[in-house]
Amino acid sequence: MEKIDKDSLIPIYYQLEEMFIKKIESEELIPHQSLPSERLICEKYDISRTTVRQAFQDLENSGYIYKVRGKGTFVADRIIEFNISKFYSFSEEMKKIGKKPSSKILNFEKIIPDPKISRKLQIKSSDYVFVLKRIRYADGEAISIEQSYIPYFRYKDLDLYDLSKQSLYSFLIENFNSVFLHATEKFRAVATNEEESTLLNYPIGAPSILIERVVIESSSIIYSKAISRGDKFSYSIELN
Repeated sequence: MEKIDKDSLIPIYYQLEEMFIKKIESEELIPHQSLPSERLICEKYDISRTTVRQAFQDLENSGYIYKVRGKGTFVADRIIEFNISKFYSFSEEMKKIGKKPSSKILNFEKIIPDPKISRKLQIKSSDYVFVLKRIRYADGEAISIEQSYIPYFRYKDLDLYDLSKQSLYSFLIENFNSVFLHATEKFRAVATNEEESTLLNYPIGAPSILIERVVIESSSIIYSKAISRGDKFSYSIELN
């Protein structure tokens, strides 16, 4: 039976946190399920409201719960964790955790890129590239905005295809015989701007993750950058 040990050296608020974390991670509590009110928790465990609020604040900061003004406190969606010790695809990672991936194309055109992009792709300043900008969804919820720069000389007919329903990298492997050799990624915390806030339904100024990826293919380079919601993603790497 779950209980709070008031004689323990472990702080009471932390014991309460761990209790809720176990329930959430074991799926005894499921995403968007309402949690008991502060008053009911105080009565059940004979603890102060200050203690409950501290536990709930830590759970919210860690992405386990969220609050809706006037309605209560709810279990948050599961954080999406990417293992970056190996090459990964957004679509494939979503499927692994039981979420349905989808995309909406915001822009797909052939352009002459600015010098920064040309340098990243190691192409001449006069060479064309495809720029593909998409919103990425998990179970219909917008969680990331991704913009990819793809060299035209290598993928000349790419604009003839619908890229909204599948992984870009899997598509290039299957339809253009791409062989991806190596990839590097850089991560940086950024504040969500107004456009990103609108597209992701996420507060302006809230923390997001900027991810820049350079992928080396057998005869070309693909560069992409993505803004991902900070409350939806975590990244892990295995160190040996």
